[in-house]
Amino acid sequence: MANLFHLSPEPNTYQGSKRPVPLHQHDSSYAHRMSEIIIALHQKGYVLDFTQDEQQQYFCVQHDQKLPCQHITIEEEYHQLNNAGMPVHVYGICCMDNGLRGILIESHTLSNNMAS
Repeated sequence: MANLFHLSPEPNTYQGSKRPVPLHQHDSSYAHRMSEIIIALHQKGYVLDFTQDEQQQYFCVQHDQKLPCQHITIEEEYHQLNNAGMPVHVYGICCMDNGLRGILIESHTLSNNMAS
């Protein structure tokens, strides 16, 4: 899964952007919403982690396998703003060839016709 959160070496500090935010000042609503989305997708069977490269190929982390975009369909999608106000898009995707189902987290939107 994409690394959504970067913990700084300083104790009790969360770094969601380039500027560390002390945990006691951190708005946890984004982390809570993202956790709910991921848990809901896992419960629906989207248990694998996917990434996408510049050539529009999807990579399944657990299976160490590349899949061209014409073999992938977006079945669910969620859109959030992170604490820095940047968009985060969470997709429940499925490979039509072998039924692999997983989660893709991106900073840009994907069109369903591009992925199906």
